[in-house]
Amino acid sequence: MYVVQFQDPAREPDRIFNSRVEQVFDAFMRKPVPQAERMPAEPPVAGVGASPRSNLAFPQMIANYDARHDPRTPILSAEEKKVFVDTFTSTGFTGGINWYRNMSRNWRRSEGLDYTVRVPSLMIMAENDRVLPPSSADGMEKIVPDLEKYLVRDSGHWTQQEKPEEVSAKLIEWRRRRFG
Repeated sequence: MYVVQFQDPAREPDRIFNSRVEQVFDAFMRKPVPQAERMPAEPPVAGVGASPRSNLAFPQMIANYDARHDPRTPILSAEEKKVFVDTFTSTGFTGGINWYRNMSRNWRRSEGLDYTVRVPSLMIMAENDRVLPPSSADGMEKIVPDLEKYLVRDSGHWTQQEKPEEVSAKLIEWRRRRFG
């Protein structure tokens, strides 16, 4: 699991990602394999819904990644990918990885907080998200009473890159309907 991989600096996620910036975005920013082409179909479950055969050891996956052998379709144009690559070449991945390294401290600091979200909320979910399937939001209404869910069909994890017009239109429609 990538969260565990990120905890141990000896596993070198920072160095691996920083030395292969373009590979990171080649690997991550792709459409999932269409459902019919997956073998065999395993229904996702709430939480992390990836198949147990999926490799979520992201640093090692990136260290061995070769886009030439990836059957998935890229979702970024060359120009879009260049923006990500240039930015992360300049800044590195350590800031983002440190967010995962700080999870335990954040959890301890939030002890006793009321986790109820008391503002109108829109959750945009991706039909084909293998890591956060729509079922991972089952029961969320218990802590977000004013929740509206919207499912982006035929999209993987990166809804805003795969279906930018649909996602933007939904955000604007929801905001206008809820707040005028």
